[in-house]
Amino acid sequence: MLRPTFLGFETQKRALFSAQKALDVTGSNIGNVDTEGYTRQRVDLFSVENFQGGLRYNTKIALAGQGVDMRGVTQVRDVLLDERYRTVSGEANESTTKADILYQVEDVIDDIEADTTGFNAVLSKLEAALQSFSTSNADRREMATIAINSADKITQIFQNFSKRIDDVSSLTFTKTENTVDRINQIFKQISALNKQIVDDYVASNETYIDDDGTYRSNITYGPLELKDQRNLLLDELAEYGNVEVTTNPLGDITVKFGDKVVVDRVYYDDKGQKVTLDENGKVPEGVKATANYVFGKLSMFDPSSTNAAEKAPSNLKLYASEMFTAEEWVNISCDPAKLDDVLGPKGDNEIMMVGTDERNLTGYGLSTGSLKGLFDMYNGNGSFVSSAKYTGECKNGYAGIPYYKEVINSLAKVVCEKFNEANGHKTDGDGRRMFEITDPANPAFTFRVSDDWRKDSMMITRTPEQADDEGKTGEELDNENLHRLLAVFQGEFTYDSIPSGQTYTLSGYVRKYGEDIGEQTQFEYDSAKANTTILESVGAARDRVMGVSLNEEGINMMNYQKWYNAAARMMTTLDEALNVIINQMGLVGRG
Repeated sequence: MLRPTFLGFETQKRALFSAQKALDVTGSNIGNVDTEGYTRQRVDLFSVENFQGGLRYNTKIALAGQGVDMRGVTQVRDVLLDERYRTVSGEANESTTKADILYQVEDVIDDIEADTTGFNAVLSKLEAALQSFSTSNADRREMATIAINSADKITQIFQNFSKRIDDVSSLTFTKTENTVDRINQIFKQISALNKQIVDDYVASNETYIDDDGTYRSNITYGPLELKDQRNLLLDELAEYGNVEVTTNPLGDITVKFGDKVVVDRVYYDDKGQKVTLDENGKVPEGVKATANYVFGKLSMFDPSSTNAAEKAPSNLKLYASEMFTAEEWVNISCDPAKLDDVLGPKGDNEIMMVGTDERNLTGYGLSTGSLKGLFDMYNGNGSFVSSAKYTGECKNGYAGIPYYKEVINSLAKVVCEKFNEANGHKTDGDGRRMFEITDPANPAFTFRVSDDWRKDSMMITRTPEQADDEGKTGEELDNENLHRLLAVFQGEFTYDSIPSGQTYTLSGYVRKYGEDIGEQTQFEYDSAKANTTILESVGAARDRVMGVSLNEEGINMMNYQKWYNAAARMMTTLDEALNVIINQMGLVGRG
């Protein structure tokens, strides 16, 4: 049985088209070798099956050898490597964010530790000034002035620390705000790409209904450049927090940020009500529904509030939308009814994941990423979470900026309390205070030399009993009260930040936290370095799969060119054979 006359030409035509498209795709790969986010493409080829009638396949010799055809152009990606890369990216960015901010906090603590201008140096000068009272009667009032000047420098150190640590906190907040804005842009962009991708499948007739009634697209192929854009956005989103991606049958994706769905496709009926899908994820039978590509939004403030005070930086919380519209909001991590009890009516400089499911930040699911690093640094109260202000779901036990601020606040309170006690202060108005704190909520910033001491510089040379004697002016050499004050410098005390049972001297306390911040910073730096190394390794492995290799593409180009030339030569050979049949066969004996 003879095969159809032009079957060979059709076979070679497909071979030429396939070779040409393979060359086109190779050229595109080479052209995009440095394009960020570009995924290497390839033409999927298949051997044309011999089919006939209801049996589809036919093994007759006459229909054999029908050549090659193209199924489509696909991307070369590894889903597992994508997931691994994004996980490690989040871990690396969390550590890097913490290390960067801790370096700033460490600089502030280092100033307190400075050899000549730090707290311990100034404390030593105050001690030396007080000791001068016990060794000489000469110029005692001048010595008293020197002592007050040394005390003023302690005040300056505390206030300078408070201002600088607040600056670090303010910069961290600004960075958090910018990060949240960028995250919201990514949510919106991914949602828009979802719609574009599905619309492309529909317009290209690449959608179908499978046996169980599910609408599907041929997602192996399709708008590859749009998928590249989407994957690039997912990579960036993973830098901010842990991401979970689910590819849906139509080619769009559902994205979770933390454990919150932030990009999805939802259905609304003809009355505008959201349709609840059945257990198989389908629109209930008989319901007319329209698909909407929706996205979530994070906000630093409650968008439903009209209270300007609640939108001030002193009352920061992070909200996210449940129904993906600006009007419908729920909280995410702490029960809002408990916020006033936990944080006070005005909050407490907290950026908070807030929500009706009563979970803390870790329970919310934001376990990695730079956003978590920013939260931990901005909200982390370390050991102070045990205080009443930070109980409940809203506590953050990481040693962040508030923790180190409270560490110095604790020192300021102890300095004020112990020197006043040693000087005989018992009740307000007794004239025996050396130091005072005007705002208990911000001890370091409001720490200052008391008016009692400034009005009577010789007060510290007299005991309370001697102060009642009209004959005692402080000019006389008397060491009783001075010895009490000097004992404070060597005394060991408890602090709010130290576990019960542990005590430190004032200078020892400063050295301890200087070492602690150094160790913590080094730990985060080492973690960032290790995670970055892992990220580079995973990234290299992923690039070997999805990236363009010029060597490989050069080899492909030569192979496809040879293939094209061979198919063209075969077409010429078939043409010559057909010419023999048409013009020469059966001519013998004519004429």
